[in-house]
Amino acid sequence: MNAEDQKHDALLRFLHERHKTSRGIAKIPIGIRDLQAEMKKRSGMTRQEVSSNLDCLVQVGWTRKVSKERSFKTPHGMEVSQEQIRFNLSDVQINHLEVLR
Repeated sequence: MNAEDQKHDALLRFLHERHKTSRGIAKIPIGIRDLQAEMKKRSGMTRQEVSSNLDCLVQVGWTRKVSKERSFKTPHGMEVSQEQIRFNLSDVQINHLEVLR
C-alpha cells in the first residue's frame, strides 16, 4: 500500500468508526476542521493532506459532502445565512467496509 492509499484508508476507517459509534444520525457527519484535527492526532496528517485526500474520496464517491444552511446574527444584529459543509461515508463505502469485516 503506498502513502496516499494509507491516508485514504486512515480517513475511511475513521469515518466508518464515527458512523458506527455516533449516537444519532445528525452526529455522524464531521466538519473539515474537526476532521483535520482528529487525523493529525491519529495519523499525523497535515491539514493539506486531509483536505486533498478527502477531496479525492468525495470525487470517487467513497465519501459525501453534506450541506446544511444555517443562520446567525452578526454583532450588529443582522441575520446572515451561511452554508455548513460536513463529510461522511457514502453508502457505497459503508457497504464495502461492512463486507470486509
